[in-house]
Amino acid sequence: MLADLFEEGDAGPGSTQGQGPGNRTASVPPLPPRRSTGLAGIYNLGATCYLNSLLQTLLMTPEFREELFKLGTEELGRIEDISLPGAKIRIIPLQLQRLFARLLLLDAQGVNTTELTDSFGWTGSEAFQQHDAQELNRILFSAMEDSLVATEGERLIQRLYHGTIVNQIVCEECGNVVEREEDFLDVCVPMGGPTDLESGLTEGYGAAELLCGPNQYRCEICQRLVNARKVGCPVAEGAKFRHLPPILTISLLRFNFDYQKMERYKETGKFAFPVELKLGKFCENESAAKDTDYDLFSVVIHRGSTHGGHYHSYIRDVDALGHWTHPDQEEIVIPTDPATGKVDYIELDSPVELLHAILSRSGEHGLIVDQLCSELVKQTGVSWNKRFKKLYGPVNKFLKKHDDRFVYNPASNWVSLKTYGSWEDYSSSDTAVEDHGKAQEEEAKETTESGRKSRRPTSPPPEPGWCWFNFDDAQVRPIRMQELESQFSGKESAYMLFYRKKSMERPKEAHGIPTYCVPDRLKEEVEEENVNLKQQRLDYEEAANTIVIDVHFSRNYVLTDGALHPVPDSCHFMELSIDRRKTLAELRIAIMELGGEIVMQDFVLHTARKLPAGLHLYSCISGDDSAIIQSLGITTSHTILFVWNGKHVRGELVATGVDCEPVLLNIVSGNPTPVSERRGYPKNLTIGELKCILAEMTGGHVEDVKLSRLVTRDADGQTLHDLKVTDGDTFVIGDTKQDKVDTRSDAMFCLQAAEEDVYPVLTVQVNKDVTVEGLKTVIKLSQKTISSDVETRLRVDDSDHGISAPLHEQQSLSAAGLKTGTKLVWELGQAPQTSQITLTFTPNDPTSDMRDLEVVVEKQVTVAECLHLMIATASLEGDEWHLRQTNWCREAADILDDLAVTLEQCHLRDGDHLLLESGKLPPKGFLKLPVWLHPLPVADTEDIPTADTASNDDTGQENMTNFQTRSLGEVIISKESTLDDLKQQIMTLPEMVDAVPMQQFLRVRLIENGHLGTVLRLATQTLQRLKVTSSSVLAVQVLTQEENLDGNQVVLNVVERVPGSRTYKPPREFVWNLGRGADPASLRQSIADFLAKPVENIVIAKHVYDKHVWLMIKDGATGQKNVRRQKPQKSKKKGHHKVNVKLAPYHINDGDEIGVADRLLDLDNTDDFGTAEDDAAKAQQQTEAEERDRRKAEENHRRRSAVVDLGGSGDRKRNAEVGIKIHVANFT
Repeated sequence: MLADLFEEGDAGPGSTQGQGPGNRTASVPPLPPRRSTGLAGIYNLGATCYLNSLLQTLLMTPEFREELFKLGTEELGRIEDISLPGAKIRIIPLQLQRLFARLLLLDAQGVNTTELTDSFGWTGSEAFQQHDAQELNRILFSAMEDSLVATEGERLIQRLYHGTIVNQIVCEECGNVVEREEDFLDVCVPMGGPTDLESGLTEGYGAAELLCGPNQYRCEICQRLVNARKVGCPVAEGAKFRHLPPILTISLLRFNFDYQKMERYKETGKFAFPVELKLGKFCENESAAKDTDYDLFSVVIHRGSTHGGHYHSYIRDVDALGHWTHPDQEEIVIPTDPATGKVDYIELDSPVELLHAILSRSGEHGLIVDQLCSELVKQTGVSWNKRFKKLYGPVNKFLKKHDDRFVYNPASNWVSLKTYGSWEDYSSSDTAVEDHGKAQEEEAKETTESGRKSRRPTSPPPEPGWCWFNFDDAQVRPIRMQELESQFSGKESAYMLFYRKKSMERPKEAHGIPTYCVPDRLKEEVEEENVNLKQQRLDYEEAANTIVIDVHFSRNYVLTDGALHPVPDSCHFMELSIDRRKTLAELRIAIMELGGEIVMQDFVLHTARKLPAGLHLYSCISGDDSAIIQSLGITTSHTILFVWNGKHVRGELVATGVDCEPVLLNIVSGNPTPVSERRGYPKNLTIGELKCILAEMTGGHVEDVKLSRLVTRDADGQTLHDLKVTDGDTFVIGDTKQDKVDTRSDAMFCLQAAEEDVYPVLTVQVNKDVTVEGLKTVIKLSQKTISSDVETRLRVDDSDHGISAPLHEQQSLSAAGLKTGTKLVWELGQAPQTSQITLTFTPNDPTSDMRDLEVVVEKQVTVAECLHLMIATASLEGDEWHLRQTNWCREAADILDDLAVTLEQCHLRDGDHLLLESGKLPPKGFLKLPVWLHPLPVADTEDIPTADTASNDDTGQENMTNFQTRSLGEVIISKESTLDDLKQQIMTLPEMVDAVPMQQFLRVRLIENGHLGTVLRLATQTLQRLKVTSSSVLAVQVLTQEENLDGNQVVLNVVERVPGSRTYKPPREFVWNLGRGADPASLRQSIADFLAKPVENIVIAKHVYDKHVWLMIKDGATGQKNVRRQKPQKSKKKGHHKVNVKLAPYHINDGDEIGVADRLLDLDNTDDFGTAEDDAAKAQQQTEAEERDRRKAEENHRRRSAVVDLGGSGDRKRNAEVGIKIHVANFT
């Protein structure tokens, strides 16, 4: 079984089966109708492209399809009876029948396989598991055979797909033939050697080998070693075909394993296969063999590598059920987007329209041409070169030619729309019709002229029954037979071949008739679905065209602060539901009926938008009364229409249009009259006019007004639009005659230039919607000593986490997380851009005194580029370095081992801390793991019990137990390797050679928090599944006897306290079996048995290493008062709850140290398990914590140059392989 062999696809626009078309709601788009091919695809349920490719092949195998349809409900049962007790319903063939009927007769572009996969028993995430098509072929056929036991279709798979091969060895002395007959479902052909199918079959089924010399064969007749002929190659063991099936399946073994590199790879070399295959010479009796000629009818294709890809299939339409058109003339369709429920599948017959539709979805900024081409493939399934290059040339030249629609920059390879707008808006306009007509006319003219010179005539369509189609999930398109040759080699190449015997001719009545042999019950079912689907499309079309318009009435509005605002406590708008296909006259009538008496006689309609400053009016809705609403630009719900007289609102003249759109500004002034307000100003307002308004507001003189946004006084003639002023910008009004600004607030600003000086305090007023850049502007205006040309930036000074990364200036204060009482540091330096993040890193050892360094990098730089930058910043040399992430407390975490991915893909965020460590990274997909040799715990011999749970000494290995912990070196191993592979590699280390007789005598553990931790179990588990990562450190122990631990066994260290003291005896290893119980009482009983002591005499506690405390383990209760109680597990007896010691608060795991005190020998001190070492360690931890806090405070103080207090005092991170399973009931 091979995993990760395809990419995930879309699941289609909702589910069709399981619910049925009649159960859909109007908000979910219905299934689109079949395209011009007349063939239906299958939607990808998440990761089922491998299943879709095989199902389409089975559907287009007429013999299989018709034999399946012959099975009636008398033998298979009825789906409706599945819930009846004792009912044996053969659900898999029934659902396969329904799926085939829908694929043949349902008027839909695609269907999905939900009901079929449910019949497989896939109820969880199986549809998202990655599997192999060859594996599925065998498992699905096996499930079908089990499902059809004791029916007329019992031998369906056997009759159509099974064949027989025979292996022969012929004695050259007596002619005796020894043979072994084997059944086969598919013929496996190895790759890598042969270059075509015939040579591959010759290697496996046509060659002969002479067994002579040391390889002589012992003949049973001759009773001695003789020369013999093995018919066929050694790999096939002399295989010859004895019986050939009607449908021949050939599996190309493209996936292999490189034992030197220890990784899988895909054979992408050329391997040709014929359309017509003759197998006579590969049969047992070539001269007598008949009916051995085959025609190719299906090719299952895999695109990608061993770690990811996608399946689709090229299939010949044997029964001429589809309509084949020339691929260049096929319509282009953008599929439905199931996530939004918006109809975005548009039949486009021009590449201009197609590119316009794609660019309109990307935003007004456009795309790089490469991204545009990728999106084209994603939306249509076909690249530009395959579809359009022959007719229209390269995409770059095409974009240049259509400069009336596209803006193309050759220098940056960037393209955008000349006039941005959604495709729906454009396609409904008169311009679109005119442009489309011109484009079609011009392209037709050029095509005609160039066609006389260079274009070859279009090839005639294939004969019925020989038309090929590409089935790619829900997309089905015609292809030429010549395209089969493109699948001979490369990352996208043939993976399975299906041939049918030439003698299997189809009846004429089956040609072009999809209902042929379909049972009446299935025809009626699908016909009902078609009726429901047709009605559903009508309902959806009506619902999709019904929009809700917000109608606002001027009677309830007033013009204030530069924009329209509703009168308080008034119903200023009403919602109007209307079909956008209706006329303007019908819209006006509907508004009059909606508003009643508040609508004036000759009213005017304007489109409007709600802006931060208030409501603003744009274009007038006018024209012929017969104009369609959609053509007037009213296309989406909640479009705002304003009803008024067209000039005044409550006597105030109202300006309309984009030019006078209001911008909401924050105005701050402290002299001569304190002012702080927010109001709207028209974009076409000049700075000079704004100054006049502000001077009148503050009571000052125009010539004395100075604005923070201005550079020179020459800007008075520029408008707010020219200066790119946006909503939320702050203008600080200063007085050109004043040297100081007298502002008042409850916020405090402290400027610090050196550690010893005392600095003045200045108060400023800020709003939470002001940007960081606006706050910085206010600070600069308040400090005359700082030049406006000096680059400065702000950081947050947090009492707990220290100085943060520099703030992005485009953020508002609220978006940056700043609240009242937040301290800010103002320092010299350039602020990061929106596309950048700030990272800190520590070179070498993170526990050293070396200062943290800081870099500002783009989010899209790769890990390799970031690594080189950090090496240069730290003034280090060489390339033997790598980066490691840290957790929230800055402890070492995972290594960034993929140098090609970007920082954003690694989920690195602003302010994250990395470690720059020495050492070169292992290859991608491999782990570099340090290995340490640890001794087994050794106790006094007089204390070693004779029970089976105790460790036995082995004098033959004393040299591997009496030593100190030491390093064995490092191993480099693949993440996909098993625990057995890891042990084998460890045994090859110099010190381990000949030290361990077998793998079972070697225990591998993880070192966790400096102590021996988890024991790695289950030899066949992969390291990735065992959660061995690049940050893991391994410990190995040489055992004195074989060990094979399971999940119910925990390896503990038991220490007995010396009575009357705070010391313990040497630790003894104890393997606790949880099968007898996992509660505290069971653990205490097991330890008592291990130590040969009465259970009532002992008290036990767990040593918590990192805190240097002992946690009492008491029967039926938690050991700490402050530990959150775990959810009790109900026992069979009422009123009793068992505590699982593997869960909170105890978390008993491998490597834990369990202390044991004897109540009889140590009466006065059974609750205190602490030692003098624990007391010293806790004191050391306290000292280290105080030292860290001191160093942190010094670092923050050193970097602090200015603190801004905003009011208040200021105190305060590859799936494991899973086999395919299809569950079948027992029908024997």
